Amino acid sequence: MNKDIPSFATMLRLGRVMDWIASRKAAKVGDNHTEPDEYRGMPLTITDTICRGNDLVFSDIEGEVVMMSIEKGNYYCLNEVGSRIWQLIEQPTTLADVCHELQEDFQVEPAACEQEVFKFAEKMVTAGLIEVQSRAV
Repeated sequence: MNKDIPSFATMLRLGRVMDWIASRKAAKVGDNHTEPDEYRGMPLTITDTICRGNDLVFSDIEGEVVMMSIEKGNYYCLNEVGSRIWQLIEQPTTLADVCHELQEDFQVEPAACEQEVFKFAEKMVTAGLIEVQSRAV
């Protein structure tokens, strides 16, 4: 399915509820980080393996994934591209494989895809929505 991407930068769209919660919990972002201690603060690489976090309830609503963190009580909504990434990481998957699939599905240049996928993944890791399973050393 080849589709134009309106804006890769809007892949992670936070709901109105999240805006309010974030303002109240800003200091706590990352407190319950799922990434192992030795990986914290390390930038993601194309060979890193990521997967969905365990503490989430989610549903697909008209092509967008809506999810809630049970532990944190935060609400998230992913647009079409973010939802596709969510599908791709049902099982542990490398960022390289995610980028490859997105380039097949959408009309996006490899460098732009990689850059935006990394931004998206880093936000998702920080929010505790995805986990880094393994890192290249």
